Amino acid sequence: MARIRSIKIGFFQNEELAALSPHHRLLFAGLWVLADREGRLEDRPKRIEAELFPYEQLDATRLLADLASAGFIQRYRDPKRQYIQVIGFSKHQRPHPKEPPSAIPKPPITAEPCNSTAEPWKKTAEPGGIWDLGSGLGDLGNGDLRKGNGDQSKRASRALVVAANSDFVAFWHAYPKKTGKAAAWKAWQKTKPPVAQVLEALAWQTQSLQWNREDGRYRPNPATYLNEGRWQDEPEQPAHHVADQKSRTGDTVTAARSYLEDVLRGKS
Repeated sequence: MARIRSIKIGFFQNEELAALSPHHRLLFAGLWVLADREGRLEDRPKRIEAELFPYEQLDATRLLADLASAGFIQRYRDPKRQYIQVIGFSKHQRPHPKEPPSAIPKPPITAEPCNSTAEPWKKTAEPGGIWDLGSGLGDLGNGDLRKGNGDQSKRASRALVVAANSDFVAFWHAYPKKTGKAAAWKAWQKTKPPVAQVLEALAWQTQSLQWNREDGRYRPNPATYLNEGRWQDEPEQPAHHVADQKSRTGDTVTAARSYLEDVLRGKS
């Protein structure tokens, strides 16, 4: 059941939240509306997506993972169900006095994060992994959505990681060879390529003759592609252009040979 919640100017001014996409930010605000008076709700990505984005198609599972990675929400489970706790919700929201008490259990002190599947959660450094950063929401009115340790550089670094996650996800989705994702992620962090330039290069590389020979046998692994800076390669010449060039070269060679023969015969 949706509730009426308040929003402060700090929501729009928060730099860490701004590092995420507009869909991330809309989802985060939407969770406040779906959450109970303690800021808790069931961790059901498909249902959340249907309620908050009924006219759009998006990946709520990934968006929730990114919000958890950035420390804006905490995901936990009990033996029966999985839940979300909006961090610092009770500090910034004033639920109606008649709003029913929460029926969802509190998150444990050391929460067991989950990835919204029935499989056991495993900590991972890959994009989409859930990290319990243990952060809290700070003063929304002052543009700080989370209560950290006062170290601005750490919070900025965390936001950069989330932004890098989103860029890597776009690369991984576009890359035709899904091999060695962990190695590719490490290469992405190391090379820090411009995602727009990478995607532009992949647009022609995935259609190139070299990459499509023998069912893609000569496509480099994603990590190799990144480590070698292959997004900086120049496009191949179209096959018909190469054929025309060869034809013109052949004509030139033939003419030169004919001229040489005439010289040798004393006809020039």
